[in-house]
Amino acid sequence: MRLLGSKILFFLAVNFAMYALFLTFGKFWYEVPAYFSVRAKHDFLGTAAPEVDTYVIGDSRALVAFDPALMKDRAWNLAIDGGTPIDGYYMLKKLISSNNKRKIRKIYISYAPVHFDRVEFYESLLRVDLLSDSDIFEIFRVAYALNEKFWLKTGSNFDGIFDRYVPLARAFLIKYRFPLFYKPAITAAFFEEGRRRTNMLTYENILFHAGHDSKPEGNAKEINQDVREYKTFEWKKVHVHYFKKMLSLARNNNIEVIYVTLPFNKTSEENVPLEYFLTYESFWGSIAAEFPGIVFHYEIRSYDNIFFADMSHFNEEGTALFLNSFYAGN
Repeated sequence: MRLLGSKILFFLAVNFAMYALFLTFGKFWYEVPAYFSVRAKHDFLGTAAPEVDTYVIGDSRALVAFDPALMKDRAWNLAIDGGTPIDGYYMLKKLISSNNKRKIRKIYISYAPVHFDRVEFYESLLRVDLLSDSDIFEIFRVAYALNEKFWLKTGSNFDGIFDRYVPLARAFLIKYRFPLFYKPAITAAFFEEGRRRTNMLTYENILFHAGHDSKPEGNAKEINQDVREYKTFEWKKVHVHYFKKMLSLARNNNIEVIYVTLPFNKTSEENVPLEYFLTYESFWGSIAAEFPGIVFHYEIRSYDNIFFADMSHFNEEGTALFLNSFYAGN
């Protein structure tokens, strides 16, 4: 009986080790394309890139809207899917420290209003290898100090030691690819044909297009998340902390900053509640007053639905329209 138990334990240990090796070295087979979009940007930060002096930091809307091929700046797009000011700060920090010879003249920052409240911390951000161990500890120190579980929609407070350290442990288990958290991804690796090819193409295309990406066509007439799920503009204290930290980091390094809220589709803009407008304007008025040297284009405006690939992201015509009007106004 003891021998049988030893064999079972050995079998489980071998299987666990095989899973761990696969999760560490087989990412092209099981990860989602968004991972390789960020991976390409990591690798770009390891290059000197003397021809680039302007960078874009933000979420998927910025990823689509700021196409370096159409920009008048010598730009590279570092925005990521689902991005928030948390990862934006660490992206800027890595950009500044990545190469002492890199010239950083200007950054454009852009987030959908919803991303001052929402974050896919466990589902997405920890999986893309953007955060170091010290970054994760720092994020949780900030969350503890502000007493906010920022990854929850409700943003509830911490309640005791267990409530403080279990989420931190979970974060490291995901970062270091504990197999139980990657079961769906492992299943997809074996049953979804062509995933490795898709991931390789994503990685190559992001590098080729200077960080820019586009979105497939969807329903551009729907109301976006910002308006559909909120009656007032809401934000997490942790997100605002990191947003201000990002602005201060840029200012302290003599980097010009331009913040842009990208246009909504027409359907969404027509359905924004008055209370949302009022809380939104109040929030940005206080931010602009605190950072007088930074240019803020935070007004809620819209383009016709025909310029959108879906309810949130521009199509090619929308990107061209935005950049043409943006540079004409600046």
